[in-house]
Amino acid sequence: MKKISVLLLLTVLMGCGVYGGYGFDYAQLSSIERGMNFKEVTAVLGEPAFRDFDKEREAWTFRALGMQGWSVVKVWFKEGKVVEMKSYLEDTGTPAKTNRHLDGKKDSSSGTVDAKTKVYVSPEGKHYIQTGNIVVTPEGKHIIVP
Repeated sequence: MKKISVLLLLTVLMGCGVYGGYGFDYAQLSSIERGMNFKEVTAVLGEPAFRDFDKEREAWTFRALGMQGWSVVKVWFKEGKVVEMKSYLEDTGTPAKTNRHLDGKKDSSSGTVDAKTKVYVSPEGKHYIQTGNIVVTPEGKHIIVP
């Protein structure tokens, strides 16, 4: 019965468009063009994770967790228009494990809530919950990992 429940859950998740792969897909990346404004870029990539600026330019960094790791897109603006974009897969290794349970109790070593559930904390302090081969992101997305 437990196997049937797990298979049913995975089927439902896949039918709902489980997000995987590299985080950002080719359609998103290829739709960013020079001259786009802030609003047009956020419509394609969502809200930025980081923002940097100097006297002349502003850079927005977008991040998405995919099966292959963190997908990062950095977009530079000058006078409110896109002038440059770079995308890459960030090699951060396994996210750092937390030493606390979700209820705040300390865990001596493993960072696990139970034998099959793990809680990871990203470099930005976001919590990811892994149960078996499914990771739930802070945004509520479900990612199947190998």
